[in-house]
Amino acid sequence: MNRLLPNCFMGFSIVVLAIPVFCFAQNTETCDSSGKSDRLDPTLQIDNALDFSNDSETGSKPDSDYFAAGPEGKTLPEGVVRIRLPVRFASGSSGFDENGNKSDPGAAVKAMGTAFVFEYGISDNLSFQLVAPFTLQNDLGLTADKFRNSSAYRSRYGRFLTSAANLLQSKGLCTSETACLALISSGNYALPYPTTLTLPSGEKLSVKANQPIKEIADALVLHGAKPTKGTTGLGDIEIGALYSVLNEAGPFTNSPIFVSLGGGLRLPTGSFTDVPTAQRSTGRGTLDFGFRSNVDYTPLKGFFLSWQNQAEIMLAKGKKKKSSILQSDKLNEADPTTSDARAVGSDGDGNEQSFSRKGLRNVGFLKANLGLGVFHKYLAALGANTQLNYDYDSVEYIEDQRQGEARKQWAWQMGGSIDGLAYRIPVQLDLSYDVPVSGSNVGIATENLIVTLKGYYKF
Repeated sequence: MNRLLPNCFMGFSIVVLAIPVFCFAQNTETCDSSGKSDRLDPTLQIDNALDFSNDSETGSKPDSDYFAAGPEGKTLPEGVVRIRLPVRFASGSSGFDENGNKSDPGAAVKAMGTAFVFEYGISDNLSFQLVAPFTLQNDLGLTADKFRNSSAYRSRYGRFLTSAANLLQSKGLCTSETACLALISSGNYALPYPTTLTLPSGEKLSVKANQPIKEIADALVLHGAKPTKGTTGLGDIEIGALYSVLNEAGPFTNSPIFVSLGGGLRLPTGSFTDVPTAQRSTGRGTLDFGFRSNVDYTPLKGFFLSWQNQAEIMLAKGKKKKSSILQSDKLNEADPTTSDARAVGSDGDGNEQSFSRKGLRNVGFLKANLGLGVFHKYLAALGANTQLNYDYDSVEYIEDQRQGEARKQWAWQMGGSIDGLAYRIPVQLDLSYDVPVSGSNVGIATENLIVTLKGYYKF
């Protein structure tokens, strides 16, 4: 939940485009005999809107040349600062299983987060960005009856039964693990005397006489999965830069295509290592490098089609501490390296393990953005957009042991904006709402309402 907006993190990618210099006949702008266009430079559009000295009637009437839309990958003008304050409200109670089918994990998420985003135009073609996300609310609820039908329950329940079967075999009550599992699963099998069961975490569980092992397993799994309030606070800080490769000032002045490239780092400043399984962390736990590419196309004046892709790769591993099986909101304090713990399924590693992600994570969107000023100058402050978001995550590993399959998700988003720059007021307000449409290996896919306030200042 640490990631607030898909375009907060800068990246770098190489894109090679061969584009002829000409003016599209279907565009609303006009062409002179040399083929040059009067299409407004998006960089100058922001720059002019912040140059209050050019208009003695600042804020009294809309700028007929301004559109509340633009290329997603456009850098800020030189000397311009933009501050973004997004607030995200997320909720969800369903996800997608490994086959891409919608699933009900028996849990519900309710979360809220924000971020401080600082951007500065070093030059008209180069921008710097810093993102500091904050998680304000991070709650998860569990419905026992529904959770029992989830794959997470079946996996944990099976591991406990295997541990119990190994215990029965070690006491000579059955001949093999398979025979012991069959004995436990056949009915209400219980030990005739009190005993102490060692768990893979090294913790000890006291089992009463004549208490069915299946009931013990069910209670232990439900208690272990019982959520508590997730961690809140600072997430992973991100820093990066974006360079405008193809723009109005370049050799392809009349081309309706913009291209920008960038690179950045995500620093593991959010909580992760010491967060138990019953909670959710605010960070991803690793040091990551990202490379981003933006391609924007302007088929008509005031209308933009954008594609942004951000590919991330891990640079340095993190650490993840084991959680208690008996109290999932606590870290494990027992010794999982003992022979008893290994005999019932422990991996033999200590409580602090290495955590890593292998492969690329690709996250981005396809977007259509329209400035309503194309219809009338008094609509210049309004914009509307829709986009398709995607997130193909990398695979997680603990001590080089793969932790399931990679998460994949697609979501559809619609939004609008009110842009004060149309009246030379340096404030913007964006509103968007997205819903998940498909995916796989996603425990809970949230719907998200995002409200973003932006402010500009020109030095």
